[in-house]
Amino acid sequence: MRSFDLSKIKLPTAADDHQIAERAIYDHLLAEAKAHGDETRLSRLEHGFREYYREGGDEELHLPGLNRRTWWDARDVVDVRRLEASYRDIRDELEQVLGQRVGFKHYDEGPLGFNPQNAGKGWNAFYLRWDCEDVERNQARCPRTSACLRALPNLATAAFFSALSAGTHLPAHTGSMGVVVTVHMGLVVPEGCSLRVGNETRSWQEGKCLAFQDTSEHEARNASSRTRFNLMFDVWHPDLTPLERTFIERWTWLYGEWARQNDESERLDQGELDGVQWWT
Repeated sequence: MRSFDLSKIKLPTAADDHQIAERAIYDHLLAEAKAHGDETRLSRLEHGFREYYREGGDEELHLPGLNRRTWWDARDVVDVRRLEASYRDIRDELEQVLGQRVGFKHYDEGPLGFNPQNAGKGWNAFYLRWDCEDVERNQARCPRTSACLRALPNLATAAFFSALSAGTHLPAHTGSMGVVVTVHMGLVVPEGCSLRVGNETRSWQEGKCLAFQDTSEHEARNASSRTRFNLMFDVWHPDLTPLERTFIERWTWLYGEWARQNDESERLDQGELDGVQWWT
């Protein structure tokens, strides 16, 4: 991804102009793709982004013809057998990170999403990947987990250890990326933890994967007295063409790089909770 140069795109310098930056990156990539003769293969992308950016249009990025499911069979989107066979290694690295008390921070999507204020500091994350950018220092702390993720041929925008504190309820919400499928692998799951997607509620299981479309309404609950831990990541929607996937990956990474350069968020490898026994 680092071969893409932001300097070729006319972008705002203020971090609060993120919508302008995101649209400018899309326009640049679209013009570049058309210049390379890909116009006939871009019709679904153009339609999806047109609705996404249209005033009063879709609040999610979704391309026509992509299969919409509430729950997915995880075996249809990810190498479940390999991941689940690595459960013990992944959990061991989570426990090492917790023992070192480094790297975790409050999950924060900004004022329009979940943040420490509206989630009561009950959702915390150890980031391994974000906006299609690997968080290298954290990956170095978890080499076996990172190797499992890198082995996935369709790993998409994000991957992190997700911690839901005891008594935390994340109320009903929807995501904005209909071009990915979200996967949760249970690592430490006390009784009383549940995930509702659409009209169906399921429980995580340690060492097992669940997959769902996060543009469907969903909510998570930890009614236990202990912290629940998952490995959470997303994969590209299986119906995307290689061109569509590459285009969206470039768009996501370039926007994330602009945000990083404009200090829109703190570095993801600097844990707010370092040195603190915050989990139970």
